[in-house]
Amino acid sequence: AIERVPAEHIQFIIHDITGQVQHLSTHSYGCRVIQRMLEHCEEPAQTAILQELHACGSALIPDQYGNYVTQHVIEHGKPEDRAKVIELVKAQLLGFSKHKFASNVVEKCLVHGTDVQRKEIMLQMGKTNERGESTLVMLIRDGYGNYVIQKLLDTLGVSDYALFMQMLQPDMVKAKRTASGKQVQAIEKKMHRFDFQSTYCHVSLPSPPASSENISTATTPPPLTSDVQSPESSSHASTNGDSIDGPVQGINRHSLATHKGDIAA
Repeated sequence: AIERVPAEHIQFIIHDITGQVQHLSTHSYGCRVIQRMLEHCEEPAQTAILQELHACGSALIPDQYGNYVTQHVIEHGKPEDRAKVIELVKAQLLGFSKHKFASNVVEKCLVHGTDVQRKEIMLQMGKTNERGESTLVMLIRDGYGNYVIQKLLDTLGVSDYALFMQMLQPDMVKAKRTASGKQVQAIEKKMHRFDFQSTYCHVSLPSPPASSENISTATTPPPLTSDVQSPESSSHASTNGDSIDGPVQGINRHSLATHKGDIAA
């Protein structure tokens, strides 16, 4: 009805959904209704829905169904709506990146954000916590966080890529002592995206600093999870996408091996 019936005939749907957006966004079927309304409803209804979504954004990002609604806003929403989601992601970057569902939202921010927004996320990764632990090291050795690093390497422009390599290389050395070999190898494959000696790039790769702590000593926001593999990082992983396909009783649809591709591939 939302897709095909003229807006004047479905006002009763919009009326009943008002005030229920968070509840519907975290329901296996309701989340699809919200996505279709964002696609097909007229501007006033879309604005009202987005206001409710932004008010509960931090709760939706790690939700098994709400993350699909948030990804939809990032991919199809207005720049100002995308920016609000990215600000939420930056505030809890470590916890979201290590979370089974929220990590997909982080990746969607990297794909659809601006160069400036990607760089802000990158710099946030370079920070250390109050114990001097590097965010990057913790992401490298996490089952979901390492996918976020790979996506960042895939999406950065050449100059920001060179800066990120300067940040990443010393932490890769540290991570090799504790991280899975496959996780480290998967990231290393992405570390040769640009030939910095090429005449086309005209960028020289800076020498890595002695320690990643030189980048920033700021404290990261409290994460959703501990510094070790998160309890949410089960053997089942979600999949990037705008909606859920087919009737769903539960979200456990893919194993970690198929979460955005086999990590060993």
